[in-house]
Amino acid sequence: MYETIERLTLISIARGVGFAALGVLCLMVGFAADFVNVLRSGGIGSLLITIVLYLKAQNAFALNHKRTEVWIMLDPAERPPEDVAPRMVAEARRTILLRWSERSAWIAAAMLGLAALILMAR
Repeated sequence: MYETIERLTLISIARGVGFAALGVLCLMVGFAADFVNVLRSGGIGSLLITIVLYLKAQNAFALNHKRTEVWIMLDPAERPPEDVAPRMVAEARRTILLRWSERSAWIAAAMLGLAALILMAR
């Protein structure tokens, strides 16, 4: 049961992160004339995504589990009992949000680090 919740949480959060990344990519295309600015804007955008995901992970247990996309995606027969459902959904959301936050932080560090290296080499 927890594996199903975790899988649906991954789908839900990955979709949101994908849309945010698409926005950052569009911003990066806008700076296509200067590669350093492309990397800076991508790094800052990824850093913003990291911060938002981290803050959402910190508030995962405060959100009502019945108002999450995961709960809506779950078939009524697959839903866990009410006494454990809030904890299961919140724990899955927190885990996946932190995982994506870490990935986004690495991407931001790589982009900003590469931009700094290029600037130092100039």
